[in-house]
Amino acid sequence: MTEELQCVAFGNIVFKYERLRDGGRFLVGMTSEKLQQAGVDNYSIYFGKSKIAKIMENPEMTKEIIKQIPKVIEDPIIVMDSKTVDGSITMFGDTVTQNGKPVMVAMALHPTTRTGEILDFGVITSAYGRRKNNAQNLIDSSHIRYIDGNKKRISTWSKALGLQLPSASTYADSDINISQTTDDVNTRFSLDDDEEEVGSLVAVHNATRGDLERALELGALPSPSIAIVKAEQGHSQYGDYSLVFPRSTIDPEADSRNKV
Repeated sequence: MTEELQCVAFGNIVFKYERLRDGGRFLVGMTSEKLQQAGVDNYSIYFGKSKIAKIMENPEMTKEIIKQIPKVIEDPIIVMDSKTVDGSITMFGDTVTQNGKPVMVAMALHPTTRTGEILDFGVITSAYGRRKNNAQNLIDSSHIRYIDGNKKRISTWSKALGLQLPSASTYADSDINISQTTDDVNTRFSLDDDEEEVGSLVAVHNATRGDLERALELGALPSPSIAIVKAEQGHSQYGDYSLVFPRSTIDPEADSRNKV
């Protein structure tokens, strides 16, 4: 495993790899809209470096799989209460191992220090592939907080993995939050393209490694310039790293303060 790894960015999450042996943790990003729908506070989410090193001891959890963990918490398919750890949640997204196992990500909502101090941020505590039977048993027996409402996405996911989510009639009268995502939304997050595509346009901000270092230390991007360009043209002349923003960031219909 190499010590010097790379920074990647997508959505509102910047995922930074550093020297894993140094210990400590780094900022993954802020709570996504979907996790907020699942009842998670809007706060910072961290990932311990030593935890990444521990996860990567599992041969199935390659560097490429680890790099997709932020996408799971940014855009989960299902979010459940943990059955083993109070105050934690588990979730599945589109990420699967090379053996075809869905990757389950666990997150402590308000972790406690050794001295008993309750911290006001989330921490990713685990990530690994679950076998089909184990994953289905977990879905069937867990308290579900959120299910994505995109029927096409759910159908593709279920057929590919042989898993079944609760039917609409099962959770119609429950407290499960069902995403209002429509089937025709053309939104794509991709590490290959480093851009979110909505129609033929993307909203993107370029940054250098130094810019990302300072943003991570600050925990925010102060008034970033956002370019709206055609997807096929790209936008890379102002830095090696592309931070992509959701449509609501620049859509005047989402917020009257947005001026395009």
